Amino acid sequence: MPLEQWGCIACDQFTSDRSYWQRAEETAAGAPSTLNLILPEVYLEDGDADARVEKIHATMQDYAQNVLTRAVDGFIYVERTEQSGRVRQGLVGRIDLEAYSYAEGAVPAIRPSEHTVESRIPPRMAVRRGARLETPHIMMLADDPGCTLIEPIGEKKEQLRKVYEGDPQTEVNRIKSIENGDDYNLSAISMSTHTGTHIDAPLHFSSDGSSISKMRLNTFTGKCTVVTVNGILTGEDMDKILAHSRKKLLLHGNCKAFVSAFAARVLADSDVVMIGTDAQSIAPEYDENETHKILANAGIAILENLDLSDIADGDYELFAFPIKLGGLEAAPCRAILFEQERGL
Repeated sequence: MPLEQWGCIACDQFTSDRSYWQRAEETAAGAPSTLNLILPEVYLEDGDADARVEKIHATMQDYAQNVLTRAVDGFIYVERTEQSGRVRQGLVGRIDLEAYSYAEGAVPAIRPSEHTVESRIPPRMAVRRGARLETPHIMMLADDPGCTLIEPIGEKKEQLRKVYEGDPQTEVNRIKSIENGDDYNLSAISMSTHTGTHIDAPLHFSSDGSSISKMRLNTFTGKCTVVTVNGILTGEDMDKILAHSRKKLLLHGNCKAFVSAFAARVLADSDVVMIGTDAQSIAPEYDENETHKILANAGIAILENLDLSDIADGDYELFAFPIKLGGLEAAPCRAILFEQERGL
């Protein structure tokens, strides 16, 4: 799960800033995100709150089945590294809101730190009524000068099971800068080999599979077929698609084009050498391992996280050479499609 797209920062200063939420939507596009589970106040006056709530409930149902697949009975230890390098520690958990009150003058154990705008409550309740997931959140500050609550857990974090690992965040370090008086600019970058548009080599899920640097170069270039699909492909779906496609197949599904294990087996028995998708992963959450293993064992390269917006179905010339990272299981690439001249 791409954690940088999953988290949604809803600060008070952005509540009525429509451009902020539009930028947030662009950032979260194509990936599961808590942004799709909330109703920002800026949209409450648009007159489509009921439709938004209905869409939120449908998204909750989808995420509960296909994204949030690991139940936790207790607290989750979290860390956030700031730009300064300082690490902030915290715990995420559930508290009893029966003890909560926003009434003026009330002093219950759990209470808001600022005035509650009661006119905003009905749409919030509509989101929660019949909802599969709960999204209300608060920040609790602990008076713990002796560091007895969170820090001891952090010291033992290596013994804890990670709930959602995600890929490492991409970090850019400016080592030299002309602006700061250096003679030249020099940067260092740290990222996952599965960042952005990238190619998975068979080694990703097969210990005997080829690494990205050992794959044949003609795997990454040549004639390909772009096909629009909707959701998770079955084996029968794949049979129909392969009857009219090239050996390199790219699936266009608005970031939701997935290959089930059944469809992967059909691919493995075909002459396809590369399968691509505009989704973060070629496989749906429940078939993640199986689909990847089948494709890896068949020696099929996987091209993920493509930008196929405004690309029509049809045959193209593909150039998608990965960075030559010796012995690794994947590498970022720049994927480019050229339209073929008629008759070719």
